[in-house]
Amino acid sequence: MMIQTAETGTPSEPFPGSGENGSSEKQPAKNRVWIFLVVLAVAIGLLLAFLGPNVIAPAHHYRAGVTALESGNFKEAVEELQLAGDYQDAPDLLATSRQKYADLLAGKENAVFYVSSAVPWFSMKDGLLFFDKDRYEKSKFADGNLTVPDLLDWIPVRAMRENIFLNADSLLSITLPDGIASLPEGCFYNCTALTEISFGSGLTRIGERAFINCKALKTLSVPASVESIGARAWNNCYALESVSLSGPIELLAPYTFAECFSLVEVSLPGSLKEIGEGAFADCVSLKTVRFAGTEEQWNAINISEDNDALAGADILFVP
Repeated sequence: MMIQTAETGTPSEPFPGSGENGSSEKQPAKNRVWIFLVVLAVAIGLLLAFLGPNVIAPAHHYRAGVTALESGNFKEAVEELQLAGDYQDAPDLLATSRQKYADLLAGKENAVFYVSSAVPWFSMKDGLLFFDKDRYEKSKFADGNLTVPDLLDWIPVRAMRENIFLNADSLLSITLPDGIASLPEGCFYNCTALTEISFGSGLTRIGERAFINCKALKTLSVPASVESIGARAWNNCYALESVSLSGPIELLAPYTFAECFSLVEVSLPGSLKEIGEGAFADCVSLKTVRFAGTEEQWNAINISEDNDALAGADILFVP
């Protein structure tokens, strides 16, 4: 409020210090301070939000991982120490946790299921690989061309459960890792669309009925590392036309290729000493047998009954 004097009518200031250099200039200054503080707070918040996962989280996950490892919860320890990254000695503790959890899955302690996060249709228990057909077929990766991993995350894959791919009729091709030494019984039983098999270099044994009813399979080349093949391994593979066996196999088990109606040509190793009952039963199209040995060796083979297809085929000696 302004006051005019009686003599001049000029306004005067009602309170000292309220002129040009008074409170009218102090108010904007206070506003600028508040604005600065707000901007600073926002900047600090953004900085913490950006640095938080990189600075705060590793230490948190490291402590959680150490606690889990000490308490014997190896799965949680692995998960937490992975998130801890390179924080302190997290990498070394992670390696320890992984080994302990792998031992757990291998049945050295109370076994539990481990489901892979990368390929969730595979899991491990008691050291055996399991396959979830439904989960695979519902995934975006279900193109029919399946690779069995050598490592499930960090856990070595060395064995598979029996009938692991039973009735997996969407499989077109399968690639097996070098670490698997044995294909279990019924491994690919009734995989009716399977046309291609890539065996691992470490394979030594193929179990009974491993590929029974694989009706789309046309060619088969068994690696030289294979030492034994179970009965009915390729029974009822109607489309199978060509087979090559080259390993140190001494026994061709009963009904190995029974009812392979389209089988035209087969190559057998010189190590063969016995052909079991019905190994080539109803192989009505068989024309040529290539034997990697001499005629004398062939004549020394014990050929059981119900292998009439061999009698009508040309035996070629290719030692």
